[in-house]
Amino acid sequence: MDHVKRVQFKQWLKKNISFRFHMSFIMFSTIFLGIVSNFIMLRYMVLSNPSARYPLTVLLSYGGFLLIIRYYIKNILFRSLSEEALDTVDFAHDGHDVMTDADSGSGSDTAFSLGDVGDGEEGAIIVLVLGGAIAAIIFGSGVYFIWHSPEILSECLLQVLLVSGIRRRMRKFSEAEWSSHILKTTILPFLMVLVLSLILGLYMKEFCPDASTFQEYKNSCWGGR
Repeated sequence: MDHVKRVQFKQWLKKNISFRFHMSFIMFSTIFLGIVSNFIMLRYMVLSNPSARYPLTVLLSYGGFLLIIRYYIKNILFRSLSEEALDTVDFAHDGHDVMTDADSGSGSDTAFSLGDVGDGEEGAIIVLVLGGAIAAIIFGSGVYFIWHSPEILSECLLQVLLVSGIRRRMRKFSEAEWSSHILKTTILPFLMVLVLSLILGLYMKEFCPDASTFQEYKNSCWGGR
């Protein structure tokens, strides 16, 4: 598929599909899922330990996000494309259009001790900073994904079609292509929120063991014990 047809197809998608509206709904659904998951784990599963509940909430939210994205691409975008749109794409597979490169990275172990930080007013500041950082990442990522959703989702759909569209009459959906593109786009902010939520939960458990929520921490340990 040459560059001109790729651009034409993506322009057709952006003109005819309300990507930003759809992504807004997906992001709000993800946040709502996180709130509900946290509430259920706290009230009905009696998972009061924030160092376990907060990261698990993030994992469940991200898993829900991926499931919603998968459903959206497969059942709304992929199956609703008209022949007019498909005719603008050359599905001849030349081995160059399909994304096959995988990013690789190496991690480094960073050790820290919660005992190195204090409680009381200093602890309140740390909790506020961590909570603010988590909120900022979620908000910033949401704005980014919503604003850039026409490019993100159109490129994702294009990669799916380049694989599946070789037999487009069968409309066979390629699982690998949608997940590869979405994971590369969203994994970094997810990992940042996951790590920060774990640190926040560990800190609250260490310096205010009786607190299960931020509100309880504020009421019990805000100014020191």
